[in-house]
Amino acid sequence: MCIFLKKVTVLVTLVIISLVLPAAHGSVGSDNPLAVFLTVPGGEYDIGSEVTVGIWVYKEGVPYDAPLVIFEVGRSYDARSVNVSHVGMGEFESTFTIEEDDLGSISSVYLLVGVWEGTGYWDDYAGDSTYIYLPKLEIDLQLTDPADQFTAPGRLVEFQVSTRFKGVPVDPDPGTLVVKLIDAAGKDFEMMTDRVDTGEYEGSCSISTFQKASEVYEIQAEAKYTWHSTTQTAIDVVTLWSDFYQVYVNVVESSIHGCELEIHTLDMEGDPLIDARVILNITYFDDAMEVISIKVSDYTDLDGKAGFREPFTAVGQDETHVYIYGNVTLMGLTQSFEGKIRVMQPQLSPPTGNWFQILTLEEDPVVPAKTSTVDSFAYYDG
Repeated sequence: MCIFLKKVTVLVTLVIISLVLPAAHGSVGSDNPLAVFLTVPGGEYDIGSEVTVGIWVYKEGVPYDAPLVIFEVGRSYDARSVNVSHVGMGEFESTFTIEEDDLGSISSVYLLVGVWEGTGYWDDYAGDSTYIYLPKLEIDLQLTDPADQFTAPGRLVEFQVSTRFKGVPVDPDPGTLVVKLIDAAGKDFEMMTDRVDTGEYEGSCSISTFQKASEVYEIQAEAKYTWHSTTQTAIDVVTLWSDFYQVYVNVVESSIHGCELEIHTLDMEGDPLIDARVILNITYFDDAMEVISIKVSDYTDLDGKAGFREPFTAVGQDETHVYIYGNVTLMGLTQSFEGKIRVMQPQLSPPTGNWFQILTLEEDPVVPAKTSTVDSFAYYDG
């Protein structure tokens, strides 16, 4: 376990703007005056549900009755055509009933609309597509004691697994509930589970007592459930940290010229580690994007502390952090730790390109031939 002690300030800016946009996604080809938008009412759907979708066609930004509008439903590789009705200028709709054969591999129904204008190979075309997602198997893996997420070799870790479909407990298909303990190398060990009730299971595991170095493990629960003709798979994962010692990194000073660090070490009872060996690797990139690596070591004093003061010779001008990887060894047991240290404040620039994203808040379609104001969130780099 490693904790960095460094005061930082995080500035989060949320911008709310209003702009004139169609409240749906759509497709417009290069130099193509046509655009089409497919809208699906919100709600929960099942096999047998009747769905009415809206289709909105524009030419050069004006509602337009395209000569050919085709709407398809089903699997993306095997969709069926559904009749389209004309409602008004540039406005169409289609009503269909979800059938079992429409379901894809993830219990979804693919919807595709295409509009054409012109003749021959060089028709103008615009299309839009989306998915309707039907109920899915849900699996929930929980530790009986949340504190067991931080464990140690030989310690028993108990867990519980629940499976639900449409919010109701269900048993997975026979023999498909598998719970594994996975180590950092990807080697897995399957664990036994006991059925407590419908959709409720429990089990336990423990880390090997032969472990000599700290490691991160995962408990993974996977189950399958067949609904109509579709078999669904659900997975949930819990991470375990198997540690021997506690490590705290105090960043006394840091800049592009160097850093001063204090490595504080404790056993799991909180007592300092005396005469433990600390090996520290500091890496960073130079202006040529070459990796510069510094390796140093020291032993902890009576307070369990080891100090390092290291100069940097060539931190790249665009680099804001250096990275540290280290381990603490005492009595044949090794605790690893890692992190990054800020050495320079990032230079922020105005948002440009694909990193700038606008998400509309309205789900309903706009009214043709009328100006609509849509409240939106704007994000920069997430």
